[in-house]
Amino acid sequence: MFALSKLIKPFLWPPGIFVLLFMVVGIGHAVRRRSRPAAACLGIALAMWVAAVAPIADMLLRPLERRYDRPLSTDGDVIVMLGVAIHAGARDKNGTGAPTAEACERLVATARLHRLTGLPIILSGGRVHDHQALTGPVYRRFLVDLGIPPERILLENRSRNTFENARASWELCRRRGFSRPLVVTHAAHMPRAMFCFRKLGIPARPAPCGFRTWEGKAYGWPDWLPRSFEGVATALHEYLGLWVYRWLYRSVDPTR
Repeated sequence: MFALSKLIKPFLWPPGIFVLLFMVVGIGHAVRRRSRPAAACLGIALAMWVAAVAPIADMLLRPLERRYDRPLSTDGDVIVMLGVAIHAGARDKNGTGAPTAEACERLVATARLHRLTGLPIILSGGRVHDHQALTGPVYRRFLVDLGIPPERILLENRSRNTFENARASWELCRRRGFSRPLVVTHAAHMPRAMFCFRKLGIPARPAPCGFRTWEGKAYGWPDWLPRSFEGVATALHEYLGLWVYRWLYRSVDPTR
C-alpha cells in the first residue's frame, strides 16, 4: 500500500497530472486510429516525463557542479555572497521580506564560512526592476539573526545580474582594501559566476553551496517518476546564461 501511494501521488498534481492527461488523450487518439494526434500527445507526455525526473536533471546539472566541487582554500580576505530572489512582502518576525529557499542555502553557507574564517561579508545584489525591493537588507537581517555582527556585513545594492555582481562587488572590495574575495553561490551557478569574475580579472575563489549531485548518487524507482521541472530548468538556465554571457561580454577588457 505504501509503494502504491508513492506511485500514485506524483500523478495527482503538476507536472505528473499533465503527463497523465496527455497519455490518456494520446491513447484515446490511438484507439480511434488517429496516428498523428496520438503521436503528438504521447510525444509531449514522454518529453514532459523525461524533463521532470531527477536522474535527467542531475545528468544536466552534474557537469556544472563538477567544475568547482573540490575542497578549496579559504585563503581570502572577504566573503562575497551573490544575491538571488526574495519574498519581498512576506511577513517575518522582525521585519518584512524573507529569502527564498535558494537564498537561504546561500545565507547559511555564507554564515558558516564567516564562522570558519571570521571574514567580513559583502551581500551583492540590488533589484532587477524598479518596482522590486532590495535584497540586501533582507539578507542582512537574517545573517544578523544567525549571530553575525551587523558591522561585518556590507551591502552592494546596485547590481542586477551576475556580471554586475562581480563588477560592483569588486569596486566595493577595492574601496575597502580587499583583494581576495571568496564567492558564495550555488554550485550550478558557479561556472557563470567565475566566468564573470575572471573576465574582469578579479582573483576570486569559488565557495560553492547547494550541490544537488555527487559521485555515486543512487536512484530508486521513485526517482523516475515525474515530480518537478525545476532541476532541468535550472540547468538549461545556466547553460544558456553561460552562452549569452560569453557573447555579451566577449569584448570586456579587464584592464579598463
